[in-house]
Amino acid sequence: MQRIREERERQIKAEGWSAAHDDEHEECELQRAGKCYELMGDFIVERKPFLKEVTNTWPWDVKWWKPSTSAERNYEKAGALYQAEADRFSRAGKQVQAMKMEVSVERVAAKLDRPTGTAAPEGGGRK
Repeated sequence: MQRIREERERQIKAEGWSAAHDDEHEECELQRAGKCYELMGDFIVERKPFLKEVTNTWPWDVKWWKPSTSAERNYEKAGALYQAEADRFSRAGKQVQAMKMEVSVERVAAKLDRPTGTAAPEGGGRK
């Protein structure tokens, strides 16, 4: 979770993506952007070819799509965007949606905790 918190802090300080800015994105753009980065990380870990459909779901101009060649870096960005969406929902009084986004943050944090280059066990690690 620390790496996700650090990335969120970087987004706020270096990029200027404040809470007021995030609140302008009322169509779940932050969540959709996070999903794009999460999928990009998954493609790298699973050694699958990149699918153009990921960029087709990107919510903003393509100039803002900046995936990394590192799965971990993509997961950091994904988690930070999910956290921004959770915070936005929380500020709007939408606690159920905020909690759902927190689950996404935790899912990505778990991916960051896996050894580099390893996919989740079949069935998502559940028995």
